[in-house]
Amino acid sequence: MSRMSARFVGRAVGMSTKWVYGMWKDMGLVVKDKFGDWALTAAGHNIGGRMSKSNHCPVPTFDFEVIEQMMIDFYNKHRK
Repeated sequence: MSRMSARFVGRAVGMSTKWVYGMWKDMGLVVKDKFGDWALTAAGHNIGGRMSKSNHCPVPTFDFEVIEQMMIDFYNKHRK
């Protein structure tokens, strides 16, 4: 499995990084911290999410196969 941040998940599914973060937020997997950076929630950790090891600005990452299926299921369940 390959771990991906929102930027790379967005590229893989043809959506913007902002859209991916918005969906992850709606799914309860990430939140903005007091500095305005994205951080994992307990739910994000429970599905195997981890913060990247970047020295500049760590970002949430997930196994692509897991998050892709969860995003599809969430979209199908909540689409209007």
